[in-house]
Amino acid sequence: MSRASTSTSSCREDNIAYFMSSHGLDRDSAQLLHRGERLQEKGQLDQALLYFRRVLDRHPGCVEARTNVTLITDFMNARTLPPLPERSPLPGQAEISWYGESAELPGTACEHYHELKRLPNGRSEFTSGSGLDDEIGGSAPKIVFPPAQSDLLWREILDAIEDGSGLSDTDPNPFDLAWGTVGERMAVVIDGGPERIYYTNNSPVDRALKKHLKARRTELGYS
Repeated sequence: MSRASTSTSSCREDNIAYFMSSHGLDRDSAQLLHRGERLQEKGQLDQALLYFRRVLDRHPGCVEARTNVTLITDFMNARTLPPLPERSPLPGQAEISWYGESAELPGTACEHYHELKRLPNGRSEFTSGSGLDDEIGGSAPKIVFPPAQSDLLWREILDAIEDGSGLSDTDPNPFDLAWGTVGERMAVVIDGGPERIYYTNNSPVDRALKKHLKARRTELGYS
């Protein structure tokens, strides 16, 4: 066996062991879940859906399998809808960054920021931090969305940006004497084009991101 195949086998066994310990699955079901996620990453959604549903038949309470079934089903349903002439294709690369200040953080470290990037391979990465993280040298774990989930996430976000509800070209509450900016500054760059600036405070864009982050964090076993 080559070193590469040994490494792949080890990673597979680690994933299976994680599914067994974290989700209470038997080994056969953990193998099905692992195989389903690999198929999902390759874009073979019909086959992945079969694996996830077989896991749910045995373990109806498996959150990770149920989350994947919901995401794939939503994606497949959206894919069968008639295309709208004005609907733009998803970008090859995109980046949205948010910046704001929070009274919940110490005064000199009150900044908080997060960033969502769509990568050329179809995946997306979410990172976040704050002035306090910078001071103490900490950071939140990076969240990676596989291609199918990434497509759903960006479609919702871009539709919300195009709709414009809850967004402003200027900060509606530009300054608070105690804590600085009230809303968040949101910078959007699509396929290397010009940067567009918006201001947002729990807009549909924010809510779409939070919804998908919650589902992905649950799937990964984060609180």
